[in-house]
Amino acid sequence: MKQERLLTAHSQNTQATDSIGDKISKKTKKNKEDLLINKVDYFRMKKQVLDVIDSKTPLNEKYGDRSW
Repeated sequence: MKQERLLTAHSQNTQATDSIGDKISKKTKKNKEDLLINKVDYFRMKKQVLDVIDSKTPLNEKYGDRSW
């Protein structure tokens, strides 16, 4: 039940974001892919992946012999 509500809310949020992106791209005459609203999600995902990699990398691999 909770998952269904979350999926529904996510779907509605995605549709709203898409319609906002369409309106902004028409007004600014830019590609929808070039809008900041679309680039933010990519940046956030990339940062999360790099944070996970950083947290799982052992200290001796990060800093070599200089770790303390």
